[in-house]
Amino acid sequence: MICIVTQHFNLNRICLMLIGLWPYECSKLVRFQTFFCFTILISSVVYQLAVFISEDCTINLILKVFSIALLFFMYVIEYNSFRINRQIIKWSLDQLQHICDELKDEKEIDIMKKCGDDTRRYTILLIRKRIYIIYYRIEKAIAINMLKNSSLENEFMMYREIIHAVDIHRKAMKSTILFFSGFQRSRFILLIIGVLTLSLNFYEISEIISYGRDIYDCLFHFLIIIDIFAYVFLFNYAGQEFTDHNEHIFTTVYNVQWYVTPIHVQKLILFLLQRGNKTVSLNFGIVFVLSMELFAALAKASISYFTVVCSMQL
Repeated sequence: MICIVTQHFNLNRICLMLIGLWPYECSKLVRFQTFFCFTILISSVVYQLAVFISEDCTINLILKVFSIALLFFMYVIEYNSFRINRQIIKWSLDQLQHICDELKDEKEIDIMKKCGDDTRRYTILLIRKRIYIIYYRIEKAIAINMLKNSSLENEFMMYREIIHAVDIHRKAMKSTILFFSGFQRSRFILLIIGVLTLSLNFYEISEIISYGRDIYDCLFHFLIIIDIFAYVFLFNYAGQEFTDHNEHIFTTVYNVQWYVTPIHVQKLILFLLQRGNKTVSLNFGIVFVLSMELFAALAKASISYFTVVCSMQL
């Protein structure tokens, strides 16, 4: 039996427990821990903005303060979104555990364990594990049909494998979309703030280089840029993976010899073909579709806003 939490999400569990966000812990101590961490994050934003009380408010000061304050504000939004969506995270993990509990085939269990290693390294998509199992079950079902000693029992086994593949695909789509929908508003705001923060930090680095200020300030703003770029990249990479895996399902189903199966089995496979023929993506707001194209667009926008700020200062 595979235990998802201890075998594949143990690092995530430890990290979330340290900041009071692990959804399976809801004691009074955990609630205090959550309140304490959230207060620290808010205080960090207030601390950055407090400089306006003692300093003259100038354009350069505003740009410098907000280049850092917006980063901490992003942490506040991110932390709060995880706090609000604790139940959605728990439900997603429970659904994944339920899928693992249903696995009986040794090869499927090996697939789950292998994908679990990828999850520990990248921690991007829960759907990744289920997609590979769908591949295997479809190919296994067709292989049963190709046996020379095909019988009613083999036909029943093939029928059952296809049904399971369709069911896993449905559950994977439902749980993944629900998981991301819970973070939709916060991520929409984070992407916008992230672009603004990148632009301001690019500007601060240019100012430091132009006026020969402390090199450590330049390094600090450079680390902020790396942090936000990594966040935006991984987030859009997750959306791109989601789209690519669903397209791969269509390719896999289409390439197997489904046309030699019995008619009633072909009707089941048709569900996967019809679903896979449509582009499925993760949308945030009206205009944001998570993909590598969006990442490139956001990076380009941050550079454009940086040039605008520079031209205004001239």
